[in-house]
Formats: sequence, C-alpha cells, structure tokens
Amino acid sequence: MLHVVVERGETVLETLSRAVSKMNSEIEKDFGKIKAFRVEMSSEEAGSSVIISSLVEGEENAKKAILYSYEEDVDIDRATKKAISKLNREVKEVDGEIVDFKIETIPISGFYPKSVVIIIAAVNSKTKMEMDRRERIARAIELLGDPQVINVSKLAEVFGVTRNTIYNDLASLGYKRVK
Repeated sequence: MLHVVVERGETVLETLSRAVSKMNSEIEKDFGKIKAFRVEMSSEEAGSSVIISSLVEGEENAKKAILYSYEEDVDIDRATKKAISKLNREVKEVDGEIVDFKIETIPISGFYPKSVVIIIAAVNSKTKMEMDRRERIARAIELLGDPQVINVSKLAEVFGVTRNTIYNDLASLGYKRVK
C-alpha cells in the first residue's frame, strides 16, 4: 500500500512532527514492511512543507515507523553528530533496522546564524522470525565453541533465506566477514 502525507505549517519542526505522526498512523494499519520511503521538505518565508511517501508490502509483518531527529547548532558538524546519535538511540530502542533515510540541512540566518540538521528514517522492527533465526544461529555458534569457519550457504539453505541475510545476521551478532 502506498501512503503519501502532505503537511504545511509555520515551522519546519512543527510541520515535520505533524507529517511524521500522520504517516505513522497510516503505515501501522498495513500488513507488511516498509519497502520504499521518500521525503521532500522546503522552508520559505511563507512557511514550510513536508511530503512523506512510503510503500508498505510483503508477506511478513513488522512494526514500522518513520523516525526523525532535529538538531540546531552554530556548528553544522556538531548538529549532525547529535542528530545521528539521537536517531541511532531511537532505532535501537525499537529494535529496528533502517530501510532508508534522508538528511536535510537548513541554514538559519540572523543575529546568531546557525544550522538545522534533520534526519528522517524509515524503520522496520525485526520480526519474530528474524529474531528467532538470529537466536538459533547464536546458540549454534555457542555450542560449536566459536568456529573459525561458518558455512553460510548451508545456514541460508536451512533457514530459507539468502546468504546476504545470513551475513547480516552474523554481523548483528558481532561476527565480521573475512574475505
């Protein structure tokens, strides 16, 4: 199901907050995962506008959300780092995986010029099937005594997923791929 939310308001933060709230209400009604996500924002003298679109589909349902982080600072690098840190904490809290994201910077002129950094991300929480698979892989590795070689193809076949999925599972468990 495709969803599009268009919001207009005085400030970017107010407009973004309303648009994200509306989008989250829409996407939670649909079965599936967020597969695609787009955001357009503009801020002008007359006000701001935010357009968020997302595509939700799939055979496996997940808790899904649009998250955002908004930071103002005179130093754009510091604002960016704070925004990233804040968003990463939120993604971790929902045990999610980022599908896509967008970073916007808006310079604000005035007596004390500063920059606004906004990061918006589409997030799917890990499904029970993904968590069960990762727990089973972790338990098998624990029983094998931390093997030096893992047959990724065989694990993919056993769990009915791709090799890349197994590599991602292993990475989430703290194992690094050796080439």
